[in-house]
Amino acid sequence: KTNLRFYWKSLEFFIDFTFYPIDGPRHCYHAYLADKEEEKHKLGSDFMRLVLSFITIIACIPISIFTRIYVLVFPKAKFKKV
Repeated sequence: KTNLRFYWKSLEFFIDFTFYPIDGPRHCYHAYLADKEEEKHKLGSDFMRLVLSFITIIACIPISIFTRIYVLVFPKAKFKKV
């Protein structure tokens, strides 16, 4: 729980939406679980958070289009519940 919860949840939404067709729901959570043993992340500046947000949102737009087209062309790549 942080003062930046809305910020992180917003980025999580964009990233989860982008990779949903391939990874299914909660991409960010599963990525966190896979990396949680790695070195702790350090706090950054507000300016760098702004830059990160801009890059993430701009990058997610074409990637989300690509992932949706990819699962149409290769249906086996689509996420399936186990």
